Amino acid sequence: MYRLTILYAPEDEEYAGPAKQLGDAFSELGLDVVVKAAKNAGIPDILAADIVIFGSSVFKPYLHPHFAEMVRAFKGINLAGKFAGFLSYGDNNAPRLFRKALRDTDIFEFRRDLVISSGGAEPAELMKWAKELYEKCEEGIYE
Repeated sequence: MYRLTILYAPEDEEYAGPAKQLGDAFSELGLDVVVKAAKNAGIPDILAADIVIFGSSVFKPYLHPHFAEMVRAFKGINLAGKFAGFLSYGDNNAPRLFRKALRDTDIFEFRRDLVISSGGAEPAELMKWAKELYEKCEEGIYE
């Protein structure tokens, strides 16, 4: 069984809600899921997971400040063998910024990002994305 961690920021309900719904979708697929605000998370949470979903609003041109310490730590960490997916709240810049921060970690990345508009996400949309990510991980196809 895969262990999946969803890290999101900020911790407002507008952002926490979709992260928790996505966690529910992965739980339905049989994964062991942890959903945590980035403010309360750190590198040990990433190391404990097989799959990590990073979700952030963007403070142009940066990720949310709650990810700052993690981004700093990514400069000296190897995440080979782990799989990452990216969740963006209304702006496509967050996945690009996460990819830039993670580029030297050797983490495998799911290339289709989940972008959630300000109105939230439909459960069917979340489940579809979760299934696609999980299938790529199961197949060992890291694009």
